[in-house]
Amino acid sequence: MIIDPRAGRGPLRARALLCVAGAALAMASGCASGDAGRDRSERAAADRPPPPPLATSAPLDPGRPVAARDPLAAAADDAVLVRVGASAVRTSDLLADLRHRDPDLLNYHLNMLVGARMAELDAAELGLRLSDAVVDRRTRTIESSLETRFGVDALDDVVTERLGVEPEVFRRRLRDDARRELLVERVVRAWTLRQDSARLRIAVVPSAQASEVAARFADGESFESIARSSSLDPTAERGGVLGFVVRSANSRLGTLAFRTPVGELGGPIELDPSQDVRLFFVVEELFDAQDGGWGELGQRVESSLDDWPMDDEEYVQWQIEAEHRHGVDLAPLSALLGEDLR
Repeated sequence: MIIDPRAGRGPLRARALLCVAGAALAMASGCASGDAGRDRSERAAADRPPPPPLATSAPLDPGRPVAARDPLAAAADDAVLVRVGASAVRTSDLLADLRHRDPDLLNYHLNMLVGARMAELDAAELGLRLSDAVVDRRTRTIESSLETRFGVDALDDVVTERLGVEPEVFRRRLRDDARRELLVERVVRAWTLRQDSARLRIAVVPSAQASEVAARFADGESFESIARSSSLDPTAERGGVLGFVVRSANSRLGTLAFRTPVGELGGPIELDPSQDVRLFFVVEELFDAQDGGWGELGQRVESSLDDWPMDDEEYVQWQIEAEHRHGVDLAPLSALLGEDLR
């Protein structure tokens, strides 16, 4: 199950933006995937992407009535957030209001927090520790981008007036977020390197153009050219290139990529019955799974991130697998909301 009211009604492929500093980088219009690299497109807070799937640790039959499930425990530790006279605003009040008025915002940040916790667990298993110097460099990179946009002298005023946060507190949180971002990038790429994976190009086209795409490829046109000129997917601007797709029985693309010879045209694939589009792909390179912890993989991870920063699709693949591996228990949140989300 997923906590996403837009499930089935979202964009063509799930995208998860791992942004730092929440509202701060909404202001700075940046999601960092590396200290250098590609241009970051500006994205307003109202254009938040859908959250990645948040799976439960124990799959339930979708047809099983709520009443037949194990009963939820009573809400525990419903902390008081604000006192208004003799009345109190509690954690459950805030969460329930967000769930009702802006479920996308609640889901998005909840998924980010869950992802960060799973990255901590994976980092411990890998033996990955970040040095203070690395964290300081990333923090300074983010802060510099904010100073460039708002001005060095004006940044503190912007933080105080727009975010309502003291500058010292903001910078402390910025460093914490920079550390989490660095950790996630390395955990996700290490996980990817430990799987069989493929680098490929994709093109998403209207169904009516499917036969034309196949004909153009058969006539010798490069798939990169086809993707750039015809694909509806955001990857079109880079010729349809996806970073890494891992072998996965839970993904059609993650299965078909390993059944299609390198260089041959794969597809057309129907992505969603409600979307009159088809996906084509060409596998460019296959990578065998690598073994080891951070001591064996660390240099390869760093080099790989320099060549190809972590992207949204890679993050989503990791998060889905990590949720099943670690287990995500939604019962405490369900109890606070009085709504069974399991």
